[in-house]
Amino acid sequence: MYSKLSLPTAEGKKKAVDQQFVPQDFLSIGINLLKSIQQLVRVEQQLQKELAQTNGWLRKKMLDNLTGKTARQRIEEEKLLEKQNEYHKISKISTLFEKEAQKKIASVGLRSSRGGQSSAQVSFKIKRS
Repeated sequence: MYSKLSLPTAEGKKKAVDQQFVPQDFLSIGINLLKSIQQLVRVEQQLQKELAQTNGWLRKKMLDNLTGKTARQRIEEEKLLEKQNEYHKISKISTLFEKEAQKKIASVGLRSSRGGQSSAQVSFKIKRS
């Protein structure tokens, strides 16, 4: 059995591609469909019990357990992760910059005002030859 897929190209246009499905593909689709139906049946049973216990109301905790994370929570976690990654990049760059600055200071004969520790204030000593 053949199927036509349309895939986006680098230019943004869609290109039609022929793909032949093998029996393994259909088996995989069938297994995933059965798993989904089984999960739906379990969730439906849990919801019916919950609705019977609470007279038609769903508890927020139960709803969150069934649906997973909300879109707002996912977005907040992604933003937090991006901020952490940015902070990590900045700290790496800062550390590299400090190491380079220390190398240059050592090669020119400058001395740090804090006894070798990196700092923003550097005292200059002129070497006498």
